[in-house]
Amino acid sequence: MTQLHRGTDLQTELDLSVQTILFPISTANPKDARELMEDVIHFEEFSKPMRDVISQAAQGKEGEYFVSSAHPRLVDGKPSLNVRYLQLRPDIVNPVMRYLQNYQRVWHEDLRSIKRRFISG
Repeated sequence: MTQLHRGTDLQTELDLSVQTILFPISTANPKDARELMEDVIHFEEFSKPMRDVISQAAQGKEGEYFVSSAHPRLVDGKPSLNVRYLQLRPDIVNPVMRYLQNYQRVWHEDLRSIKRRFISG
């Protein structure tokens, strides 16, 4: 199986550990999970949420599946070039951050306006 870079996209690995809308990701079975865990060096490259998913999947029954950030969907026998998934937008999940960013932008604009008034006036 072609591997993506484990542990480099922490948001993706966190999302994959809890989300289920995963079109560009291949499913893997408990045997695959055990093989991932046996490759200790590469297994440790996953983030903790993804390691937890894989560890739990390794104890699953035949016929059960899981997803891993290192396994893109196969299209015509080759890994998909579109390795993204339907991600929840962080600004919607955490609206406080969006509010603070907007507040900061407005505050800076007001500050610039005040400086212009005092400098030019």
